[in-house]
Formats: sequence, structure tokens, C-alpha cells
Amino acid sequence: MQPILCTLIYIVHQGQVLMMRRRKQPNLGLWTAPGGKLEPGEAPAECARRELQEETGLVVDKLTLRAVLNDEGPQRWLMFVYFGELNAAAPRPGLIECPEGELVWLDLDIVLQMEIPAADAVFFPKVMAADSPVYEAKFFYDQNDTLLNWIDFS
Repeated sequence: MQPILCTLIYIVHQGQVLMMRRRKQPNLGLWTAPGGKLEPGEAPAECARRELQEETGLVVDKLTLRAVLNDEGPQRWLMFVYFGELNAAAPRPGLIECPEGELVWLDLDIVLQMEIPAADAVFFPKVMAADSPVYEAKFFYDQNDTLLNWIDFS
């Protein structure tokens, strides 16, 4: 089975990160970064920009690839995780209504205390560490989508 190709986009502004409480599967009810599936012929960076704009109304000058992740479970995912910053001097932007979930700016230091997917708790600190190389890992799940273990490749 071919993996589903998707992106996640962590946007930071004035010490906060934009997170979404999911209204649908996968990860129903959990906090995740905005993102979505690649369309045919779309590069991961193009998908990240499109999904960010569609879900949040935000456009950023620069997105940086921070992680490439394989999820092996009932569904297979290949995720490209991006990081971007909004102009720190600008006021925090208003957000559009998003059918995917509730969008909220959260302080960076509380994200790991929120209800987030188990794999996100592993890779979030690495995505936020600008001085580290691109993080690569493979996550393994059981039939109930419970994280069993993972392999770090970076």
C-alpha cells in the first residue's frame, strides 16, 4: 500500500504557535498543526503553502522543511513538516473559520502539555529547534492507531 503524502505546518508568532483542534479524523479532538494531503503533481512545499492559506488565511515568506516522517499503521502516511515565522513586529493576525478544526495561538511551552498525537510529542521539539538538521523518523502503530515505537534516522 502506497503512503498518503501530506504536510504539517507549524507557524510561530511572538512566542506562540498556531495549532488546530481537529474536528475530524485523523486525530479527532487532538491538537495538531494545520496541514493536509498533497494533490496530484504538487510538491510538498506547494502543498504546505496551499494548505496553510486554505486553512488559516495566512501566507508566509519562508517555510523551512524541518522533518520527514513515516507513519506505519492502519493507514500509511509520509509527512513533510514545515516551520515558518510571521513578522514578529506585526500584530497577531485574525483567523478565518476553518472546517477542519478550531485554530488557536498557543504558547510554545504548553504545546507538549496539550492533547496532541503521541508522535507529535516526539517530533515537535525537533521541529522547533532551528539549529538541528531535518528530523527523519519512522513511527509504528498497532491496529488501534496507538503508537508502539519509532526509529530516529537523524
